[in-house]
Amino acid sequence: MKKAILILCTAVLLTACGGESEIENQATGLHDETADNNAYIVSTYEMLQLGGYIFTYRNYDVFLGSRADELLEALGEPTDIFAAESCAFLGMDYIYYYPGVHFTTFSPDGEVDYILTVTFNDDSVETAEGAYIGMSMEQIMSIYGEPSETNAARTSYIKDGMSLNFIFDEGVLIDITYYYDNAITD
Repeated sequence: MKKAILILCTAVLLTACGGESEIENQATGLHDETADNNAYIVSTYEMLQLGGYIFTYRNYDVFLGSRADELLEALGEPTDIFAAESCAFLGMDYIYYYPGVHFTTFSPDGEVDYILTVTFNDDSVETAEGAYIGMSMEQIMSIYGEPSETNAARTSYIKDGMSLNFIFDEGVLIDITYYYDNAITD
């Protein structure tokens, strides 16, 4: 969180001095306008500007759509890795398992991987707003308000190109997933 605040303060200072492009160049991520699937990848700088959902894990702010290598380096060795040829993007899809969560990556260009989803595995982790597996729908709505979308399988809160999805079974929250909506291909 301190890193995010520092980046934001630096961005504000440099923007006032006309240095916004310098911060954008140093920020995590990229705009991939040349990829076959026209995916739009946001930078850490842009994510701070948008204010989308941010998940903090082991004191590291996880920005969906940002480079996966930086997250993986910060978190260290995962407990398990699953890899499969991607059916939606170029190259491989990877799932990196850590205690309490797993991260799914995608590659719009077949070379660099970005964070696509963060899924909670158990109740040992919670969202920045305090939601965790085992809560009721009423508790989730008291935190987030009325959902953006609801169907029989999922309740979603959509914000700035991201979805925060909750799945309930018999009234009990069994799954929380952050999803980077801007990775959807044409």
